[in-house]
Amino acid sequence: MLSRRSLLSTGLTFLGTSLVAPALARAAAAPLDTLTLAGPPAPPSLYLAHLARQERLAPFAKSVRFEQWKSPDQLRAGVISGEYHVAATPVNVAATLYRKGVPVRLLDVTVWGILSILSTDPEIKSIADLKGRELAVPFRGDMPDIVLQVLLLKAGTDVKLTYVGTPFEGLQLFMARRVASILLPEPVSTAAQMRGKSIGLEVRRAINVQEAWAASFGGSGQIPQAGTLVQAKLAAERPELIAAVKAGEQAAIEWIASNGPSAARLGAELFQLDAEIVQRSLQTTPLKWRSAREARAEIERFYATLAEIDAALIGGGLPDEQFYLG
Repeated sequence: MLSRRSLLSTGLTFLGTSLVAPALARAAAAPLDTLTLAGPPAPPSLYLAHLARQERLAPFAKSVRFEQWKSPDQLRAGVISGEYHVAATPVNVAATLYRKGVPVRLLDVTVWGILSILSTDPEIKSIADLKGRELAVPFRGDMPDIVLQVLLLKAGTDVKLTYVGTPFEGLQLFMARRVASILLPEPVSTAAQMRGKSIGLEVRRAINVQEAWAASFGGSGQIPQAGTLVQAKLAAERPELIAAVKAGEQAAIEWIASNGPSAARLGAELFQLDAEIVQRSLQTTPLKWRSAREARAEIERFYATLAEIDAALIGGGLPDEQFYLG
């Protein structure tokens, strides 16, 4: 039988809990004023932009917006400043930021290789064939340049590299016939082929970079090229928001696969390309969601290969286990 004292103690404890718990719940549930999702002019932006237009994140933010970053430097600035809460990112950028003390986590990998070397030179069929020739490359020191550098070093091939700021700048250079070969990601590589055809320029996908990677290093050739990073504070303090982002990305990727024309219209709006170009690009750009923790072994193999060239490409060493979200 409970004594009066124990009853009083229990009652006070219950009262205290009943008063504190709702306050904690309200604090935890208080929505952000604005949640910003960011992505490049490339396939990852499709699932983030689609997610931003859905109601799935409405319980967690008064406003959800999508912003497109134009370069890895803009991505870094947005993440470091805290402006970008969730961002599609090359996996090496995420690792470098983390190793430098920027509080970020890698949520997933969604892009497993979207690079091609296009050429109007019929003799270009392999990495070795590039020896002594000129090749235009966007984003110096970042993806896709670092993937190319690894392949060139492995093949012992010397190439004259002409750097351009962005893939779209490279596309203009290529269409003007100022270079015969160029390294491009999707959807710009598809745009190059279709625009070339419209002006009587025969543009070939001379080298599938993923296949060249497999030939050089074995495996399937799937490169864990890009995924999604999130601010560490959100991951720690708002796990329900991160869970909603994860589920929303998965649903958005399924939507893209099942709704090609609608996804192409969204891509046309984002990338300033014809919807037909985007739709054809998506046919050769399957997006596949895997959590960073699940894909950790493949990501670390990729990091280790990059580190053989220059450890600074991944921030000086492998990220620890806290970097990878499940």
